[in-house]
Amino acid sequence: MPSTPKGHRTEEAFLGAARQCFASLGYLNTKIADIAQAAGRSTASFYNYYDNKEQLLEALLDQFATSVVEGSLAPHHRDPYEGVAAAVTSYWNTYKEYLPEMIGLTQMAMTDAGFRQRLLDTRASGIKQILT
Repeated sequence: MPSTPKGHRTEEAFLGAARQCFASLGYLNTKIADIAQAAGRSTASFYNYYDNKEQLLEALLDQFATSVVEGSLAPHHRDPYEGVAAAVTSYWNTYKEYLPEMIGLTQMAMTDAGFRQRLLDTRASGIKQILT
């Protein structure tokens, strides 16, 4: 984690650029050079923050997971139908907001067992939230 304000800005630039690139190019087609260019930073600078593109995706997915957990803290409804509808709506809205991350996760799940498990866990978590 960067310790300076400039470092935080640079990291945020890489995260935002990655989201933009994943959404427009897809995760598998995005190169680190694409992310660096979209962030307005050098490719070499990327490696001061991340070892590889997968590590950057993990950081984005951690933000998604945090957002989903925070979204699940909505008040419970007395009516089960309203509760399920609210949970599904919250999960759907969060999923839409984090579509670039979901593109990356889905594409990586096709080629990497760790990401495949993370996708299954993400889906299971969403279902669990809806059922509670």
